Amino acid sequence: EYLDKMQDRVVDFVCRNSKISNAAFRELMFRTGELARDIGTVLVGKDAVDAGLIDAVGGMAMAIEKLSSMAKDKVN
Repeated sequence: EYLDKMQDRVVDFVCRNSKISNAAFRELMFRTGELARDIGTVLVGKDAVDAGLIDAVGGMAMAIEKLSSMAKDKVN
């Protein structure tokens, strides 16, 4: 029961802070046959963007540029 509650908290956090639905996230978590070390589906790059887990794929320079832009927008 405790593990179920912790899992629900993780799912809720991810779904609140991304564009993936609760159902889609849980489907990725429990998809059988594609488990990597029993931790669910592993998505990288464009697949993670397409699923709604992240907004974009890029390097450190792009991340810093985006963060700077977001900070300027917040000040203005």
